Amino acid sequence: MGVTPGTVTLNIEQTFCTKGRECVLDEPIVTGIITDVWHVLPGWFPTIALDEFVVLPNHVHFILWIHPPDDVGATLAVAPQCYVCEAGWR
Repeated sequence: MGVTPGTVTLNIEQTFCTKGRECVLDEPIVTGIITDVWHVLPGWFPTIALDEFVVLPNHVHFILWIHPPDDVGATLAVAPQCYVCEAGWR
């Protein structure tokens, strides 16, 4: 994912803990679900890039990057005139 000069890229470092810090994330099925979801996130959110990720018994650490979208829908083209404004309707 390329970064355009003059744009901002954010680095997010986060930790999520379980309720009451219960050690429930070390179950293989739970760890597998968390890992699978981690790997599909860029497909759901195309402006993110995954970095480090680790599942511990009662919390998850991760780092991801948020990049500006490649196409924000804006162009350098001049907008067409508003026919309503030209007709004097306000």
